[in-house]
Amino acid sequence: QYVIGDSVKIGDIAGTIEDITLRVTSIRDIEGHLHFIPNGEVKTVSNRSRQWSRVILDVGVPYNEDLKKAFDLLNEIGKEISEDENYKNYIITPIRVLGQSVIKDVINGIFILFENQYVIGDSVKIGDIAGTIEDITLRVTSIRDIEGHLHFIPNGEVKTVSNRSRQWSRVILDVGVPYNEDLKKAFDLLNEIGKEISEDENYKNYIITPIRVLGITEFGESAAIIRVWGKVKPGKNFPINREFRKRLIEKAGQLKLKIPYPKKAIILKQE
Repeated sequence: QYVIGDSVKIGDIAGTIEDITLRVTSIRDIEGHLHFIPNGEVKTVSNRSRQWSRVILDVGVPYNEDLKKAFDLLNEIGKEISEDENYKNYIITPIRVLGQSVIKDVINGIFILFENQYVIGDSVKIGDIAGTIEDITLRVTSIRDIEGHLHFIPNGEVKTVSNRSRQWSRVILDVGVPYNEDLKKAFDLLNEIGKEISEDENYKNYIITPIRVLGITEFGESAAIIRVWGKVKPGKNFPINREFRKRLIEKAGQLKLKIPYPKKAIILKQE
């Protein structure tokens, strides 16, 4: 865990290891005090001498000063030390201002809150992450995805936000109907299901505009793709989509209307 000469912190005592015996570890702190710690009391060790150490400096800048000017000055000093003949062989990564990214996060967080881009409970997509906003601070946005994972996104990384919870959401369903089926029959069936859901006690209060057939949007390999859509209250598109699919399978079977599904043909050859 450590050897003589290592810079460590054991419990609340930080310093340099001076001696190690089977019973006791001796540490000399920065003020020159020598501490004797029974090895049985050594629980958590922070070793600052393994592989690399980090230079950390906190510099206070008055609020009325130019922050960019301060950043530039600190970065310039870090660059000079990194290139100095007396120190450059000790430096692994350049000494630079860490605060730039934090300031960027905070500034972006202020704009997110001020512009009301999203609030707690909104269903959003930020980058590749989709889910529900659980928390917003000036620095970080927290999103819980559909699998329950909680994602912490620095506000400075928030570029494009897709908010699914503002004013209304859209139900969109694409249904494939084989070319040899009666398209009018398919249109009537889909409009009938949309009407039933719009009048259903469990869903009617969520419907803003009727769910109906928009038309044929694509010609697939084995079927014409018919699009169904309608406006609903924010976030209610998901349960209504699921209910529409369930009723479609039930009614298509009753009316003997075929819905295409992937098929495999296996050809056996005997030689």
